[in-house]
Amino acid sequence: MATMIEKKAASIQKEIDKYTTQITRRKALLEKKTQKCLDKFGCAWTDEEFSQIRDTCTQEQYAAWFDLSLARDSLKEAEDHLANAEARFRKLIPQLEEAAAKEEDDARIDEIKTSLEKNLSLKDYVKAEQEYQKWLKWFKAECLKDGIIIEYYTYNMIRGSLKNGKTFDLYINEGYTERSEHCYTLYINREVIFTSGLFETAYKLLRN
Repeated sequence: MATMIEKKAASIQKEIDKYTTQITRRKALLEKKTQKCLDKFGCAWTDEEFSQIRDTCTQEQYAAWFDLSLARDSLKEAEDHLANAEARFRKLIPQLEEAAAKEEDDARIDEIKTSLEKNLSLKDYVKAEQEYQKWLKWFKAECLKDGIIIEYYTYNMIRGSLKNGKTFDLYINEGYTERSEHCYTLYINREVIFTSGLFETAYKLLRN
């Protein structure tokens, strides 16, 4: 599901696409009207030039120049809108990068959680030893990347230490509801932190 910042960025990107298309069309129209003024009436004047000869130009020249002037204004309007949209999009880039980093981090933790719950449901004693040891090595290595040292693991409990020297115990709750199968009790330095939290909540607390 897209975040609010991603939705805002997508909306601004639509503006950018719209004004970019408008500029392409309006440039083509301006070139056409400029050529008409040059070829038929010799009146492709700038605003300053027109102000000096406005009292001496013919009615046809005035009409053609006025049409050209409207095309110029129309193009500038689209260019101003585009510049504004691009400026707003640039301001969002740091937030987009932060959201992308968070999404990547959440996905990584979710991968650890999914892998853990898969092994919890199977119980380590029914898995082939080679497969189990391979998974446990991966699990410990992933946790170690975040300073979480896994010292002891069973199907219903994880024990270890943190980069600040504190110890922790994380127990899977045993209950009769579906929620209890995904909730944990967390102790840090033998102090209860919570008794019914999700793995990702526990992991982020241990990491930080």
